[in-house]
Amino acid sequence: MTKYNELLALLTTEDHQQAESLQEEINIMIHKLKFLPAENFPTVVFLSQKDNFEPFSSESLREKVALAGAKLITDLQEKPHIVVVLQHDESLYSLMPDLLQQSWLQHAVAYLNNRIYIIESTDFDTDLRQYLKESEMLAEILQPKYFYFGHEGNGWMKFDRIN
Repeated sequence: MTKYNELLALLTTEDHQQAESLQEEINIMIHKLKFLPAENFPTVVFLSQKDNFEPFSSESLREKVALAGAKLITDLQEKPHIVVVLQHDESLYSLMPDLLQQSWLQHAVAYLNNRIYIIESTDFDTDLRQYLKESEMLAEILQPKYFYFGHEGNGWMKFDRIN
C-alpha cells in the first residue's frame, strides 16, 4: 500500500496522533475483510464524468478499492459487479440516461443488480489527505454488509435506475 505508507510517513512527521488514528482505522478495515473469501470481492469500474465516462484508475484508487474489499477493473466488457461514477458537475444527472443506454452497461452485473453509485466529489482521488475518508466511502459502497461510516448522502449516493 504505497500511497497509504506515503501518507502515514507524512502524518508521522506532522501529527503523530493523527498518524496513529489513521493506522488504527485502516487496520480495522483490513481485519474486517481478512476472512472474506475472494469470491466475495466484487469487481468495480470507475467512470469519470470529466473524461466522458471513460474508466478511471490510479495507484491510490487501486489501493483504496482493495482495502475496501473489491477488485478494480478498467475493461468494460468484464461486466463489472459495481459501477461508480465520479461526478464532475451538476450536468451529470442529465447525462445519466445516455450512459444507462450503453450496451456494455445494460449487460453488466451492476446494471442488472442495481449497483450503480455516484461519488459527489469533484476532487475524489486527488488529495492524499482524504485517503481514509475515501477508503471509508468505498468500503460502504463495495462491502455494505460490513461497513457503515455515515458517508452515504454526504459524499456518495446510490443511483436507483427506474425499470
